[in-house]
Amino acid sequence: FTYTGERQRGICFSISQDTLYMASDKDNKTYPPVSYMLRDNGFTNPRGLIRGISSHCNSVAVNPVDGYVFWTQYTDGMVYYCDPKNPTEYFLAEMLNKSNELESFVYWSRDGKTFYHVAKGKHVVYRIGYNPVTHKFVGDEEVFAGKWGESGFENGAGENARLHDPWQLVEDQDGNVYIADRGNNVIRKVTPEKVVSVYAGNRQQGFVNGLPLASSFNNPEGIVIDQDGIMYVADRGNKVIRKIVVE
Repeated sequence: FTYTGERQRGICFSISQDTLYMASDKDNKTYPPVSYMLRDNGFTNPRGLIRGISSHCNSVAVNPVDGYVFWTQYTDGMVYYCDPKNPTEYFLAEMLNKSNELESFVYWSRDGKTFYHVAKGKHVVYRIGYNPVTHKFVGDEEVFAGKWGESGFENGAGENARLHDPWQLVEDQDGNVYIADRGNNVIRKVTPEKVVSVYAGNRQQGFVNGLPLASSFNNPEGIVIDQDGIMYVADRGNKVIRKIVVE
C-alpha cells in the first residue's frame, strides 16, 4: 500500500475487487476522507474519491449489488454515499441519531438490501432497508441491538440488549449478524428478529482457546466469515487472528 495520510481507519474493495477504498480520519483540507487505489497500479498512487464535503472519516463500505460507496463522518455522525463513477454527485443519509464526534462504522448485508450503522461509542447498532435499484433507503432506521448511550452486557431483543463498544459486524448466509463486542470481550449473535445472544467468549479478558463459549478474547474488533462459513476474529488485545469453526 501507499501512504494516503494519517489515521487510516478502514478499507473496502469494489464489487470487482479491482478498486480498494480507504477511509482516513483526517481533515479533508489535507487528505480526502476516502481515497481509492487500483489493482492495475498495484494498489499504489492513491487518489481522492471526493473532497470538501466531509472530514474525519471512520469507515467505508461498498454496497455488494449497486457498487455505491458509503462512508461516515466523525464530526457530525452523518453518512454520505455516491456512485464511484460520478463522485461529485453525492447523497446524505441522515441517521436516526446523530452526534458530534460520533465514531461509527457502516456495513452491508450480503444481498445489499440492509444497511447497518454501528455507533461504537454510543453502544448501539442500527439497521435500515435499501433498494440497490433506485439507490435509495427504504423505510425508517431502527435499533437493531443495544441502546443509545447505554453500555453494558445484557442479552435480549433489540433495544433491551446491551453492548459495550461494538466494532465490526458480519452477516452469515442465514441473515444472522455477528458483532465484535469489544468492551465485553465477546462475539454477539443477532438474529434477523433482533434477538441478541453470545456466540463466543466467556466475557473474561484473556487468551483461551476451546469451545466458543469457553474461550476468552481481549478486545476483539474485526470479524469476517469466509465462503465456507468459517469465522475469523481480529483479537486486538492478544495481537492474533482467531478462527471459529462450528461443526
